[in-house]
Amino acid sequence: KDILVIVIRGPVFTGLFAVWARPYHRLNPDYERLKIQCVRAMSDLQSLQNQHTNALKRCEEVAKETDFYHTLHSRLLSDQTQLKDDVDMLRRENGQLLRERNLLQQSWEDMKRLHEEDQKEI
Repeated sequence: KDILVIVIRGPVFTGLFAVWARPYHRLNPDYERLKIQCVRAMSDLQSLQNQHTNALKRCEEVAKETDFYHTLHSRLLSDQTQLKDDVDMLRRENGQLLRERNLLQQSWEDMKRLHEEDQKEI
């Protein structure tokens, strides 16, 4: 049999019509179980939304941190390259200075020898 159910807001009529005016859930024995499932599902949904929001925030933080370290790494690589170039230049300068020193040393020894020879002649 089909039952006509009418939900009425406000005062409920009394008498035979009162059976039809009762809320639908009183006619359905599964209503409370479904209501509890719905509440749990909504709670789970809210929890998942919160987790999703937190995951998005963390993802943004990690992306910013990754970008920071990427930039830092790039700068350090650039600095390292510059330092290697500086070391190479200093090694070349050092080699040149060592050659100049050796030439000066040789010149000094030659002058000293000439001076000693001059002193012997006098």
